[in-house]
Amino acid sequence: MIPVLEEYARFAKTDAEATRRYLTYKSLDPFPAIPPALLNSADISDYVSATGMICPFDDGAETLKSASYRVRILGECICWDDSGAKRTVDLAEGGEFKLPPNSISFVSLEPVFRLPDYVAIRFNLDISHVYKGLLLGTGPLVDPGFVGRLFIPLHNLTANEYTLRAYDSIIWMEFTKLSPISKWVQSEAVRIQAGRFREFPARKLQRKTIGDYLERAVGREGSVRSSIPVAFERVQESARLAAESSKRAVTSASAAASKVDSIQKRVTIGASISAIFIIATLFAIFIQVFSLVSDTQQYTRSSATEVQKLEKRVEELEKKIYGPANAVNGLEASTASPTPK
Repeated sequence: MIPVLEEYARFAKTDAEATRRYLTYKSLDPFPAIPPALLNSADISDYVSATGMICPFDDGAETLKSASYRVRILGECICWDDSGAKRTVDLAEGGEFKLPPNSISFVSLEPVFRLPDYVAIRFNLDISHVYKGLLLGTGPLVDPGFVGRLFIPLHNLTANEYTLRAYDSIIWMEFTKLSPISKWVQSEAVRIQAGRFREFPARKLQRKTIGDYLERAVGREGSVRSSIPVAFERVQESARLAAESSKRAVTSASAAASKVDSIQKRVTIGASISAIFIIATLFAIFIQVFSLVSDTQQYTRSSATEVQKLEKRVEELEKKIYGPANAVNGLEASTASPTPK
């Protein structure tokens, strides 16, 4: 077992001191007797003290539970408003950061982490925030070898606006010790491994700020917004277009109704004029027919009178013509009759 020096019995107070301890034990386990497992609070404190893997660190009863450590927020916080404008707040002591409704925000954790090659960490959102409707939107595993600050996305899935303040508790973190390799433990008891241990990529150590991570993810001018406000904006736009369309339809219907009314009026006037014309025409025809009938009747009566006159005249002429003849015939008859004996 590698003796832990007295100077490591206390937690590092500065980044320089934490870095010195980390470089000493980055790839050398100071406590090989601790088996690979989820670390308890005592082992967490010992490893932090020896390796400087969390700075600053508080081992008080409110921050260190039996198998997890409470981590607070501090530093840069970023979100985008409904218009897509980026809002950045450098959360310092006494400051606050508001989580807009239905939004995604990125917040910084307070400590700097320096994970030795044999320790990995996981974390989950503080339960008080879970019950507020917040969601932690990141993978919970941080690989061994990571050095730097952690930045986490928070989803506010509610219609409420929440306020975060500097040093508010945000997550609870757990620590897991990896199965050992000979490099980490100076002991003959450790088996020779054929596999290769892959250390944390050096390129990832260059990302130091939230901006570095966001730029890699979405580009320098990109934004990360919740889809809910965007969908709501689309619904509003669709509703606006529908309202305008409805208004146009009502206007068109009103115009059509006016046209129909105008047509109806014109048709009514036209029909009235046509009716008057037809009535006048029929009346004229009736007058003509009536006059013709009247004239015909008068002519018929006149003709009958004339016929009667002609008949009388014929009778008179017949009397004048046939009267003497009848007298002669009568005389002859009487002459020719024999004298009775």
